[in-house]
Parts: sequence; structure tokens; C-alpha cells
Amino acid sequence: MHNHFTGDLSKKGMLYLRALAAERGIKVNMMKETILVVGLRGCGKSTYCKQHMDDNTLVYDLDAIASAFRLKMPHEEYFKPARRMANDFLKGFLIKAHEYCKKIFIIRTAPYIKELEDMEPTRVVICRTRHVVRPMDDEKEALDRIKKIENYCKGRGIDLEII
Repeated sequence: MHNHFTGDLSKKGMLYLRALAAERGIKVNMMKETILVVGLRGCGKSTYCKQHMDDNTLVYDLDAIASAFRLKMPHEEYFKPARRMANDFLKGFLIKAHEYCKKIFIIRTAPYIKELEDMEPTRVVICRTRHVVRPMDDEKEALDRIKKIENYCKGRGIDLEII
């Protein structure tokens, strides 16, 4: 249940701790927070982060970074290698960012469960209300992935907020 190199809890150890705490109605106060904010385009993910930021917070907008790799606007389509590259950069970013900041927000429209597991969020925020409707080619698939994320969090005791 521990990482033998750092002495910290392993991913499985952290999941077990959160599940046990949730089962007993205990809020686990983590020193470092990684908050995943998901939702369709135009639902207020960036606005949510701006409203909950302080001086000890960084934001990693995965969709915007993937778009930047292609010199596109965040709402324009980008190709899968750009998203994979942004996901690969995220791993190193989280390690380094937590050396500087307590709270890290990750903005992502609708990650796959594997991406969620790699991020190891301490909390997940699902934005449901769309303020601006921007068409999405894969909107139905994105909604399915968001529902899977909700069920995954509930089943593993990951703190979940739905707005």
C-alpha cells in the first residue's frame, strides 16, 4: 500500500484510504489537492476554477494545451496525438506543480477512466449546466464517459461534486 521509493501511500493505498474514510463518513484532508473538473464545452469548467483559485493554485487545461499543440482555439478540433501528448506532460506537471502549490485543477472535457486513474484526483467536479452551447462531434460519447466517471468516483470513495 506504500510507494517504496517515496514512502507515500501508493495509488491503491490512497484509494483504499479514501474508500474507508467515505464508508465511515470521514472527510480526508489531503495536504495536496488534485481536482479534476469535467464537463461538456461551455459548461463553466474554467469559470469554476477561477472562482475557487487562490494564490497557491495552478490550473492545467488539458484541452487548451492539446489545442495549442496544433495552433487551434480550444473549442476547435485537435487530433488524438496532441491529447495524448498533453496527457503525458500532465504526469510530470503534477509531480513538479505539487512542489510549488497545494491545489492543482485539471480541466478536461470528458477523460477516459484510464486517464482519470493516471491523474489520481483527490476530488472530481462534474459541471452539468451548459452556459454556452458549442457543438461537439462526440457529445454523446463524452456524456457517456462523464457518467462513467461519476460512477467510478462513487464506487471508490473519491470526493465528487456535481454542479
